[in-house]
Amino acid sequence: MSPADGSTHGVLQVQRVDDPPLIDRTWGLPFTVPALASDSEAWALVRDGTAPHHLAAHALLAQFNPAELGCIGLGAPAVTCPARAPEQP
Repeated sequence: MSPADGSTHGVLQVQRVDDPPLIDRTWGLPFTVPALASDSEAWALVRDGTAPHHLAAHALLAQFNPAELGCIGLGAPAVTCPARAPEQP
C-alpha cells in the first residue's frame, strides 16, 4: 500500500515495492516484502491473500479507495481502472 496524494486514481493504492530489501531493513515488518514484476502482481497478491496484512489492506482500500478495491476484484466494479503495465527491468 502506498500513499498517492494528488493521484486521480485515489490517495491510497496497491503498488509493487521497487526495493523490497530496503523496506525489509527499514521497517522490520513481520513478513518479507515480495519482489514483484508489476503493480498487477501486487493487486493479485492483495486480492488473493488471507494473512492479517492482506485483510488490513482490504479494509484500508474499502475506506480510502473503494475504486481500487473494485479494480483488484474485491469490491464493486470501478468505473475506470488505471492500466498497470509490467515494470521494465
